[in-house]
Amino acid sequence: MPQLDIAGMICESCAAHVKHALEQVPRARSAEVSYAQTSAGVTLDAGVSPGALIAAVTGLGYRTRLADTPSRQAQGRISQRGTGICAAESHVRRRRGGIPSSAVAGRR
Repeated sequence: MPQLDIAGMICESCAAHVKHALEQVPRARSAEVSYAQTSAGVTLDAGVSPGALIAAVTGLGYRTRLADTPSRQAQGRISQRGTGICAAESHVRRRRGGIPSSAVAGRR
């Protein structure tokens, strides 16, 4: 089961969005996502590229990487940038003109 570190989730709604996106990846059977642990585990059929999982999560506006990569072991977990708003909600608000892009750190 591939494990992902995910930065930017701050609530159960964030985790639900990530879970849904991961389960939409072709040949992904199920996903378990924890915003508190900033991680996800995905049960897959053979032949699913880790890149497909990463693309599904980054497409929502979160930063992610495989949890067992050497860079994680050397550098620790992905840093959390506290914006006070989850990545998915900030994306929706920007698209609707609710907040200026500059108000959301690191999201342009």
